Amino acid sequence: MKVYVSDRRRCEVIALPGDLADVDERFGARGSGIGEFERPRGLASDDVNQLLVADAGNHRIVSFDPVDFVGSWQEYGTFGSGVDEFDTPTAVHVDEKGVIWIADTGNRRVVRVDSLSGSGWAALGPLPGPTSADPDAIGFLAPTSLAHDAAGRIYVTDGRAGRVVRIDEIGGWGWSAIGPFVGGVPLAAPVGVCAIGDTVLVVDVRRSALVEILDAGTGVETFVEHGAAGVLVMPSAMASESSNVVYVTDPRASVIVQFVTEGAGGWSPNTTLSSIVAEGEPRRFDEPVGIAIAHFA
Repeated sequence: MKVYVSDRRRCEVIALPGDLADVDERFGARGSGIGEFERPRGLASDDVNQLLVADAGNHRIVSFDPVDFVGSWQEYGTFGSGVDEFDTPTAVHVDEKGVIWIADTGNRRVVRVDSLSGSGWAALGPLPGPTSADPDAIGFLAPTSLAHDAAGRIYVTDGRAGRVVRIDEIGGWGWSAIGPFVGGVPLAAPVGVCAIGDTVLVVDVRRSALVEILDAGTGVETFVEHGAAGVLVMPSAMASESSNVVYVTDPRASVIVQFVTEGAGGWSPNTTLSSIVAEGEPRRFDEPVGIAIAHFA
């Protein structure tokens, strides 16, 4: 098992072991060509040994096999607001059927495709979205991450709207908004999400915390905030290894944190990898943002 993390400032993707011992491999450099990224963000892995990258600054989605980085390189999308076009995509996700979901943040929409050929293109948005006059309106202000649960439902974080949205399909069927208040307490800016069975976890960049949403999608949700003070500053994304282990990136603190749970005891930080190696030594990374767990390499 490997943990893959995108470094927004260095424009590269790094690979680490599950125990976060140190950086094993580095992929990419700044640019717009093959083997290059510009402000890479969200990551995902599929079941055919491909790592997918939301290459935000190049307005495209990229996939590659870490064993043959350049030779396996595939890219999809150009800048724009039409079909096969993106504006600063910040997340990519592969569901249990192998379908690819993309948070097309600049276009305020979520896109679904069957493959990076663009087949099966469908989009939800842009729609008006929530306002102060109509906070429950359907639509996204700035979708930033995606996940699916055991039932195949899709969760989308919309940090600007202060809510997490759940849908059954790309047409918006089963739309359910969680937030901006959960159990009477406000979600501030949820930016990363993962679903473990029926449990939904988000990282809230303004609360500097990992938040567990209970009874998600029922309309009577509550949440539990986890994390030791000072561990997270401005978390960005998260990914789950198993039902009791998740990883969180924090570009402001320049750390990658492994959280574990033993059930009723909640989630607590277990291992933290800092960008700093030793005085005078090069940093491991600068701004870790996207993260994915892969079992193929």
